[in-house]
Amino acid sequence: SRRTHTTIRTPSAIIGIRGSKIITVVDDKGNTTFNVEEGVGTVTNLQGGNEQTVTAGNSVEAKTDGTISDAATTTAAQRAETVRSMPSAAQTEEAEGAAANQGKDGGKDGGTGINSDLTQSASPAKTFTSEKASPSGEAPPI
Repeated sequence: SRRTHTTIRTPSAIIGIRGSKIITVVDDKGNTTFNVEEGVGTVTNLQGGNEQTVTAGNSVEAKTDGTISDAATTTAAQRAETVRSMPSAAQTEEAEGAAANQGKDGGKDGGTGINSDLTQSASPAKTFTSEKASPSGEAPPI
């Protein structure tokens, strides 16, 4: 059978997941923190020369200079800080509504393509979450 995956592109990384639960945060400088709650994912720098595989309970940070940290166990304090930085439900709904409105021109503005399993924050730090990978392909660059 054909297996599908989701690709998320951030200012500092390309993330690939399949059947995983993740928390991904992009800070205001474009650095990406990628946490895997369940399953496995890969993080590749935009230059394509550095890749890390991340398993459940671990995280990496991809910086805009192309470096990616080694995968390390996500501590309870790190996870709590990541969750604290996530948007409220109201902010998520607002961002989803804005993305849907941007898509009415056929996607020419680049603001479309966020599927229902991925949400983009309305706060300064952009946050993506996924309960499981969606077969719909690639989320838009942020």
